[in-house]
Amino acid sequence: MKFIGFLVAILLAVAGVAAAEEPGAARLSLVKGDVQIYTDDAGEWVPAAVNMPLHEGDRLWSPEGGQAEVQIRGGVYLRLDAATSLDILNLGEDSFHFYQAEGRSYINNRRGGIDHIQIDTPLSSVGCYDNSLIMVDVTEGEVTSVSVLKGYASAETRSGKTRVSAGQSLRIGADQEADLFPLSSPDRWERWNRDRDRRVAAAESLRYIPDELDDYASDLDQNGRWLYAPEYGYVWSPQLSVSVGWAPYQSGRWVWIRGDYVWISYEPWGWAPYHYGRWAYVARFGWCWVPPARGAAWWAPGYVGWVSTPGYVAWVPLAPGEVYYGYGHYGPTSVNITNVTINRTVVREYRNVSVTNAVTVVNRDGFLHGRRERVTVRGNPFTAANVAIGPPRFRPAREALRPVDRKIPPRMAPPEKVQRVRVEDIRRERRLVPEERGSVFRPAVPAQELRVRKREAPTRVIEEKAPPAPREKAVPARRGPQGRSREDRRSVPRQSGAAREQAPRQEQAEKPARQEIRESPPPRERGSEPRGRGRREERE
Repeated sequence: MKFIGFLVAILLAVAGVAAAEEPGAARLSLVKGDVQIYTDDAGEWVPAAVNMPLHEGDRLWSPEGGQAEVQIRGGVYLRLDAATSLDILNLGEDSFHFYQAEGRSYINNRRGGIDHIQIDTPLSSVGCYDNSLIMVDVTEGEVTSVSVLKGYASAETRSGKTRVSAGQSLRIGADQEADLFPLSSPDRWERWNRDRDRRVAAAESLRYIPDELDDYASDLDQNGRWLYAPEYGYVWSPQLSVSVGWAPYQSGRWVWIRGDYVWISYEPWGWAPYHYGRWAYVARFGWCWVPPARGAAWWAPGYVGWVSTPGYVAWVPLAPGEVYYGYGHYGPTSVNITNVTINRTVVREYRNVSVTNAVTVVNRDGFLHGRRERVTVRGNPFTAANVAIGPPRFRPAREALRPVDRKIPPRMAPPEKVQRVRVEDIRRERRLVPEERGSVFRPAVPAQELRVRKREAPTRVIEEKAPPAPREKAVPARRGPQGRSREDRRSVPRQSGAAREQAPRQEQAEKPARQEIRESPPPRERGSEPRGRGRREERE
């Protein structure tokens, strides 16, 4: 009976992670060097770009001199060093699944993050859990090393499964032999990751945005400031890389991704402000991003109003309260126009049309080929006759399937070993198993204990002294796009014992606000609404 109960638990766990991925769940938050991506749309390896959304089935390659960071909603950062590959197999509600054929990765699953992350390598399957820091190295001969800096991890081979605790490093050789070492001193890769962790840990913007967007607060802190506008409440104004005549949705590219045009911003902060909320032109301040209200943070391909003709394509940033017309459901302030006819009077009233440089009009043929060829249109293109409303439906040429238009030297292409990997084959051979006692290699039976030889000396010795680890902060449970915490979706406490703290972030609320241009009411504490937010909710 115990075995039957165990088997039922495994089947229920696998079924629970089979749900479809959430739109906008993952993105490339950092790209250095000639990082490349393979998607089903492009059908080839192409240059990657920061702020590119990632989906199940996408593949990443970071060549020599490259580094990449994948940010996943829920408090997860996964970074790749040079000569590292990563395949995204599953982005479920409570479990993520990746495959790493070679190279070095660093996984930061912050407290209150995701329940389970599985990283498969040619020789092993590694699982890490909430509030953990681990590094996975796949070196020559497919030798796999799992180093745990915080929390714990599990590592399985065809010979069995074992637990790796904080301060330990497990080495799995090509012969399946496993050796357990104490962690050595931090090397360059670990120190760089620790520094990145510190940069994204504390953020003043947490005081101004809904809980659902907490993960993106550090982007806003580093690239702008918060101001108070009586008609909207607290708004965010970009400061860096913004020139005279700048307007939203201009520094970037519309890329055809899974049947729709998605805005990929080349600005480092260009994720949350372009895929959530609205933009307003505020007197004295200029362009400002108005974040969505709590519980109303819905990701969209790009919150703009669209019109197109046989000669041109035009778009304008949507103002607060304006409805997004697109192909799909993106929350209560959007309309799915797949089978709906839109009244033309709707687009004639977009408020930002009257703002200088707000409307972008480009040649239709250039748009199809990924070129920005501006067109001069007499009058307001949104009031012209015979315009199509909504995102363009024509599939672009091959050039517009690339997130950025540049060439990468052939020597930087993924090696043959990486190119031969087939995501569908890995999914079939390595099932996602979130149950800690379950086995990836033998799904029908519990995993047996892996024989491990304990060593006293670390695998590497670095003389440089590492900087102190970042101080642990109490944070609330991560929330999904509709405002539901992961606690709300869970009926039984996790057996790992990782506590999730529910207290509001008082430390952020007590910090002095940045200097405001005009007198303003204090920002809200977590769990209370800011002044001025109620009016925006009524309009939206």
